[in-house]
Amino acid sequence: MRKDLTNEQWQMLEAHLSKPLDDNYKALILDFIDLIDTFNRLEKALPSLTNAELRKKLIHFKETAQSLIPKPLTPLSEQAKQK
Repeated sequence: MRKDLTNEQWQMLEAHLSKPLDDNYKALILDFIDLIDTFNRLEKALPSLTNAELRKKLIHFKETAQSLIPKPLTPLSEQAKQK
């Protein structure tokens, strides 16, 4: 949903820019505005987790990650002591 800025809005924006606004620069600014708008809509659309749900998922992730780390083998000398 692309919306163009009014002439007054472009003039206010141009006062804060280091380069004058040409058509390409205006298109980049409009793309940036669209991107921010898209991010805001996505943030609202995605469900958020409660702290408890997030903690549960993090603990599960940590346990899974730790289980995937290879465990060091016990040296043969220690295996002989255990028998």
